[in-house]
Parts: sequence; structure tokens; C-alpha cells
Amino acid sequence: MRKHWKSIARMVVILIVVIGLSLTLRDALREFSQDPAKRQLLLQIRWPALALAGCSYALALLPAGIYWFFVLRRFAVPVGLWPAVAAHVQGHLGKYVPGKAMVVVLRVGAIAGPGVRPLPATVAVFIETLTMMATGGALAGIVIAFADVPGWLVALACGLVLSASIPTIPPLFRAVVRIANSRRAKPGDVPLEAYDGKTFAAGWFWMSLTWILIGAAFALIVYSLVPTASGDDLLLASAAMALAVVAGFVSLLPGGAGVREWILAAVLAPRIGAAEALTAALLARLLFLAVELLAAAIAAAVLRRHRAAAGGEA
Repeated sequence: MRKHWKSIARMVVILIVVIGLSLTLRDALREFSQDPAKRQLLLQIRWPALALAGCSYALALLPAGIYWFFVLRRFAVPVGLWPAVAAHVQGHLGKYVPGKAMVVVLRVGAIAGPGVRPLPATVAVFIETLTMMATGGALAGIVIAFADVPGWLVALACGLVLSASIPTIPPLFRAVVRIANSRRAKPGDVPLEAYDGKTFAAGWFWMSLTWILIGAAFALIVYSLVPTASGDDLLLASAAMALAVVAGFVSLLPGGAGVREWILAAVLAPRIGAAEALTAALLARLLFLAVELLAAAIAAAVLRRHRAAAGGEA
């Protein structure tokens, strides 16, 4: 009976994720269909640059997954590197569901097994996610603070840096988690002391790699549409993508829908043109989604193979 309910719950989760992905894809395609200028830009796209953008974004999925594995091991969660990375990759599909909670469900559920306690794994998800947002906000803030952009964008970047970074400070994070779980968790359920300066620094290292690769991916998308864009324009595009993703995360909207495009257009339109900026933003959403779907399919195969091997050993 318990296995039956688990199967039903898994199908419900899959259905919710598919609906979220379908709505995201529908909205992006509708934008292209309603604007001739965007469709014209797509006809002139430089495909080699777009292909490189897809490869860069695919590589960007790895450092974040490696950091999640690092935190899991610090919390004594018995999971291997590749199953952890595969579970992390699958979790990206959960961000297209309102509220972001599906990210936790997908990642923690994918590594479920003997000795894997849900609470430490869940806390590890929050650490990884908040560290990613803090790093992205910081990198974006550094670039945008020295760029010729409206003052409100600089203020937004600074605000996001503070709001995303402060919760990741180890003593503060540990205190908040202890308070939140004071009634439900037993002492030792989550070895919070493992989230120390070493774990904090490792997060900023791995997440900086992630953001560099994501930024490079978006810069290549912009270049594929606007080959005359300067190096400064492409650097600003990279920072704008980080700022847009962090703002979208804070908004809690599925995939940051609308928020990402608004910020990217505000930053880039004065530099490369309004139609070009919006087209780049929408193309990035479609390309990143396509890469995530392909990566999730590969991740599912990795997890199935891991479970089969674990079952054979048992």
C-alpha cells in the first residue's frame, strides 16, 4: 500500500512539473508569435554562437550540483557524487512550479534511500540555493555598480546582494534553522556546525563558476543576435542575467516569469535595442529550458542506473 501511494505521489509531482513547464513554454512562444521584430531577429541568428551558449549553460549546471553534494557530505548524508549531481539537475524543473517548493521535493526525493534523512538534505538545498543567489547578486552588483545604468538598477542590485547574502552567513543561518526546527527536530538531526566558514567559502567558489558559465551563455546569446555588441555590452549582459535570475527567484514566480525579461530589457535595451534585448531574454528562456529538459533526461537515466546498482548490491 505504501509503495502504491508513493507511485501516485510521484505521478502527481511529474504532472505538476509538466504543467509548469508547458505554461512557461507557451508564454515564451506567444511572445515571439505576436512580435514581427522578434521573429525577424530569429531569422538572422548565428547558430554556432547559440550552440556554444547551450553548451556553456549545460556546464553551468555542474558546479552547483557539486556544491550541493559537498554540503550533503558535510551533513553526513550518504550519497554519491553523480547521484547528487543528477538529483540537483532534476530539481531545476521544479522552479517552473509556483512557490519553488517543488525544487526541494524533486532533489530530496531523488536521493531518497537507506540512511538518507530528509531534513539534512532539505537544509542542504536551502544552503545551496541561497548561496547561489548571494553569489549571483554580488557578481551582478559589482559589474552594474560601475556601469552606465539607471540608479534604481544599482539600488536593486545592492538590495538583492544584501537580502540574499545575509541569510547565508554561517552563524546567522545556523541560528535561524535552530529556531525554525526547535519544536520538530531533535538535537543532532542536522549537524549545523558543519555549515562553517569552509562550507561557506566552497559555496562561493563553486557558485562563482556557475555564474561565470551562465553569464557566458547569455553573452553568447546576445552575440548570436547582435554581433556588433561590444565587449562591455556582453559583460553587462552577463551581469544583467545574474541580476534577473536572482530577482526572479525573490519574486517566487515560476521560473521568474516576466521579472527576468523586464530586468534584462531595462539593462540592455539602451545598449543593443529594445527588440534585441527582449528577443535575447526570451531566447535565453527557451534555450535554458531546452538544456534543462535534456539534462534532466540524462539525470533520470543516471539515477535509474544508480538505483538498479544499489538494488543489485542489496
